[in-house]
This record gives sequence, C-alpha cells and structure tokens, in this order.
Amino acid sequence: MLVYPPGIAEKAAHELVSEGGWMEPGDAAAVLGHYGIPVADAEPHGNHGAAEDRSPWETGRGVLCVHSDPLAGPVISFGLAGLFSELFGDVATGVTPLTDRDATALLASLRAYPLLTGASGGDPADLPAIEDTLLRLSALVEDWPTVAEVVIDTLLIGRPGEGVTAVAPAVRIANPTYR
Repeated sequence: MLVYPPGIAEKAAHELVSEGGWMEPGDAAAVLGHYGIPVADAEPHGNHGAAEDRSPWETGRGVLCVHSDPLAGPVISFGLAGLFSELFGDVATGVTPLTDRDATALLASLRAYPLLTGASGGDPADLPAIEDTLLRLSALVEDWPTVAEVVIDTLLIGRPGEGVTAVAPAVRIANPTYR
C-alpha cells in the first residue's frame, strides 16, 4: 500500500528546494530533516581508524541514493557500505513512489540481507527504520520532482529500536532548463 509517512513538513522544505545545483550541506540536512530523516552533525575528522579496523557491517553503515532515470523517473538504491555494494555490486533498487511492500522487498532483495537480520551471530539492524527512511525519501522525490539526486553515503544503522542517521547528505536540484 502506498504510504505517506507522518510528520513531514512539506511547506518548510519548500523554502529550501528552489535553485538548481547542489544544495549547501546545511540546507540538504534541513530538507531531509523536514521529511523526518534524522541527520547527524558533520562526522568528526580523524575518527575513522576504529571503524576501518572492522568489517563494514560491524560499523552498521549503509549507502542510500536517489537518481533520476530518464525513462523510469526517480530511482532509489540501498546497499551496505563497503565491500558489499562497492566490490560485489550488492545494491537494491526501486522506482518511486515506493509502497510499504516495495520497501520491505527492496531490502530483502540484497544478498547481504541475512546480515541485516542478525545472521552469523551479529546484531540485527533496525529494519523498520531503514524501511521508513526509504519511504520518506520516496515521498521527498515525489513531492519535489526537481530533486534530481540525493546521496546519503553513510547511513548509520542502529540495532532494533535505535533508528538510522544520515551523515553528510547531499541533495542536487535539477536545473529547470534541462529537466
């Protein structure tokens, strides 16, 4: 069923979604925040050493993107950060608008999905929070067709009940002259 998540401040986002090009980082974070997607302050510099010593999943990180396909329209993709998406190409995609079933199926289509459910003795991920974020991002690009690209190249993923947090998101607004 098509789901429009609660708590979206579409009118507040309207003031930020205007000119073409990449939005300022603070504006991009604010737009996602108006759509109920938690955004962290900038990641502290030099705090990467401990995360690099562990596997990508142990750090609970994902990559979430939207791009505009000339035929299909907005396409959302999600994968676990690192080896899974970069080396193995394990990225799931869906065309907006997403339904609640689409969001669930999108995650389940990942080959690394068992890691999200706690396979191999690892901690399970907050799957409902990831699904909710997919639906909120779908609502954003459906509400604002000029949003041509969104890159969340680090989505911190918590354990069940802990939620997710976008780190340093980027949003590009299409230039109306070639859209």
